[in-house]
Amino acid sequence: MSIFTNYLQSTMKNNQLIKTLICSMMCLFLTSVSFAGFEPGFLVTQKGDTLRGAFKFNMNGIKLRPEHGGKAQMYPLSQIVAYAYGEDGEMHYNFNNLFYTLTLEGEVQLYERISYTYSYNGQFTTTIVQHSYAVKRQREDELTLLRMTSTMGRGKVYFAEQASSYFQDFSALVSDIHGGVYNKVKTIPDMVGRYNDWWNEQQKSATAN
Repeated sequence: MSIFTNYLQSTMKNNQLIKTLICSMMCLFLTSVSFAGFEPGFLVTQKGDTLRGAFKFNMNGIKLRPEHGGKAQMYPLSQIVAYAYGEDGEMHYNFNNLFYTLTLEGEVQLYERISYTYSYNGQFTTTIVQHSYAVKRQREDELTLLRMTSTMGRGKVYFAEQASSYFQDFSALVSDIHGGVYNKVKTIPDMVGRYNDWWNEQQKSATAN
């Protein structure tokens, strides 16, 4: 066997090895791309089913890859009650296709949504963080959004009317709501917490009697 033949065979083997490595790298790359954006967790549907796997949001809803394999399926947001990342992650609840996180438990549960708005003036990027809150009593099925913004500049007036109606059984709190004690978004958790403390005291008194 000539030196040229040995060289040719060696080159072909090396080329084959390189091709194999390239194919393996491409497969790994494509697999990584196909799972890009997917996070492990679970969805809770309107039917009461818990669907586990990996999912991501897109313009059409939530795309879920089943836990035990199979084709990914798209779920419209209207079909999803809640979702969580991981096995025991924080639950996010659907309200008008926007998701809120439970931040305070009690007779009245408080749910929060944090959104970010970015603006660029040619030199600097400004990030505006907005907090939205919704409430729900234990016996209620739907969330009630506590609004501080509305048309005609009546945001705080509208909020006072809405909040005083929702907490109407606690007259002292209603008085402070109309008095402007809770006229900032950041004071809403304090307002709900105060109501829950009062409600708990009422239950203790009723039990004692």
